[in-house]
Amino acid sequence: MPNERLSLKDADLNGLEFIGSSTISIQLDYLYLPDVYLSNGIFEWCTLDYAVFDNASMSNMKLINSSIWSTSFRGIYAPDATMGDLIFYNNSFIGATLVRTLFIGGIVWLEKVDLTNVDLLGSHDSQGKLIHYDFTSQDQIIRFNTRFADGSFDDIDSSELIFDGGAELG
Repeated sequence: MPNERLSLKDADLNGLEFIGSSTISIQLDYLYLPDVYLSNGIFEWCTLDYAVFDNASMSNMKLINSSIWSTSFRGIYAPDATMGDLIFYNNSFIGATLVRTLFIGGIVWLEKVDLTNVDLLGSHDSQGKLIHYDFTSQDQIIRFNTRFADGSFDDIDSSELIFDGGAELG
C-alpha cells in the first residue's frame, strides 16, 4: 500500500474537513500528508490508521471524536489546536509544537504515544487548567524532554536535547 501513495508534499490544504458522524466514522487508512499546509483542518468522527502528517503546518487544527492508531505527527507545527474525545494508540508526536492546544472532553492514551521533545506550553483544558501528564505511566506516554503547559520539563534525556543536530556527539 505505501508504494501507491499520492504525494501532496507542500500542498495547501487549508480548511480541509473530514467530518463523519457518531454512527458513521470516516476511515482514513494510510492517509499520507507530510509537509502539507493544513491550517484550520478538521478531523471529526474519523479513524486514522497508519496516517502520516510529519512536518505539516496544522495551526488551529481540530481533531475530535476520533480514533488515532499508529499515526505519525512528527515535527508538526500545530499551535492553537483543539483535541478531544480521542483514543490514541502507538502514535508519534516527536518534536511537535502543540503550544496553546485546547484539550476538550476525554482523551484515552492506550499505549506508546511518544511525546519526546514536544512543546505543550500554554496548553489547557476546557476549564482553563494547564495540562500536565505526570499522572500517566511511561508505558502510555513517552515524555522525554517534553515541555509542559507551565514551562516545566519531566524526564530529561540529555542525549536528545538537540534533536537531529548531533551536537551531543562532540
